[in-house]
Amino acid sequence: NMLYVGTGESGVIEVDLTSNTEQVYLPDGPYLNYFSQLDVEDGVLIASATNDFPQLDPFNPLRGYYLFDGGNWYSNNRNTVEKFDNYNFETANTVNIGIDEYFIGSWGRGITVQDKNSGEIEVYNRTNSGFSGIEANRNYIVIGGIDTDPNGNTWATSYLSDVPLNVFSSSDKEWAHFDRVNISGSSHYYKLLADSFGNLWISLIDVSNNGRGLMVLNPGNDITSDIDDTFRVLSEDENSGNLPDSYVSSILEEKNGEVWVGTRRGIARFIFPEFVVSSSNSNDYKSQWLINADTSAISRYLLRDIEVSAMAVNSANQKWIGSVSQGIWVLNEDGSEILERYTSENSPLISDNIQDIAIDESTGEVFISTDQGLISYKDVSTVSSESMKNLKVYPNPFVYDNQDEILIEGLAEQTSIKVLGADGSVVHEFNTRGGRVSWDGLDYLGNRLSSGVYFIVAISEGGSEKGIGKVVIIR
Repeated sequence: NMLYVGTGESGVIEVDLTSNTEQVYLPDGPYLNYFSQLDVEDGVLIASATNDFPQLDPFNPLRGYYLFDGGNWYSNNRNTVEKFDNYNFETANTVNIGIDEYFIGSWGRGITVQDKNSGEIEVYNRTNSGFSGIEANRNYIVIGGIDTDPNGNTWATSYLSDVPLNVFSSSDKEWAHFDRVNISGSSHYYKLLADSFGNLWISLIDVSNNGRGLMVLNPGNDITSDIDDTFRVLSEDENSGNLPDSYVSSILEEKNGEVWVGTRRGIARFIFPEFVVSSSNSNDYKSQWLINADTSAISRYLLRDIEVSAMAVNSANQKWIGSVSQGIWVLNEDGSEILERYTSENSPLISDNIQDIAIDESTGEVFISTDQGLISYKDVSTVSSESMKNLKVYPNPFVYDNQDEILIEGLAEQTSIKVLGADGSVVHEFNTRGGRVSWDGLDYLGNRLSSGVYFIVAISEGGSEKGIGKVVIIR
């Protein structure tokens, strides 16, 4: 006397024909299994469910966004949020974690702001704010990029709009909107990064999604006015930016303040981004391509022809590079060496087509969205500790035949580590960055150590902090 009904949107419904009662079963997970852009901070992941330039499909009204707090999934879409249904908010495609709010931009439906503490949701579009959409339909607002600057103000671009730049003030919680600057009429604002020097890095594309380079805009001291704005447009020209390709797909700022730009033909570094707009010397806004440390390689440039789709940086300043169809590379700090290479063939990666990468520095967890779903990886590097005392060292004991690495946790941002034997002799030493590092248990020459107790002494840069740990090694 039980009837089970499978539905397209609401899970499985169990109907008791005797009592005429219903029970609805939904999976404990995200509403859809598609993820596009990610952002993560302090154990909370936010993810959108619509790719760039989406095609029409029956799931578009349900392509909202998800929040994951490490234990529970929360899916916000037109079926679960009444306000979304009232405003027809759907096809969320870009996300950002601000100071007090989550920001979610959609493909055609404006932008949503959710308060972190209260959970209250506000939808902003042309009817209730100064947002303006594409030329063919100003009500159709495509949010291409969102990012929060060091002062807590959140910037968003509106693609194909006559008012393409928008900012949400951290002080009055209101949006201000700005006309496009005097650039080529076929160049439109798209992806966006707000760097620590007060610059906005905005990728430019045309109506056919062809790359038109990169604009770096400094909004000046008064973000509510564009009178003091200055900008520079960068291109493939050697004297105008030296980009590897005119299509910019990803932009990040790393730990040393450099800005890295991913394109359809490799990666460029801007070593001194603070001078890109202000300097009249073309060398100050000329990018450097990644130089391959392997002098025997075919190309002197590392990842020269890789179609970059995503980039992220961990607490050790290592770069995670995602591609359209070739998986992931993990690069060292200056981008001269490949530390790790992950594909669907040599790792649990479920697809080589990478949509986005986000790293939670507090835990070292790396979230990777692909065209086949989401996967996470526990990275070695984590955020640094404010003070070092007793270091966490594990596995302990370490057995060469059973383990490959020893992890040392609780380190400062930049640390010098010495490994001492019981007699006080130094058997190995190295420098590291970030709160956690791995050591293979070998000495200076790469040899196994004798069985015994070894002490780990970590001293922070400048010598203000010291941490001590110990490990038992069994040969």
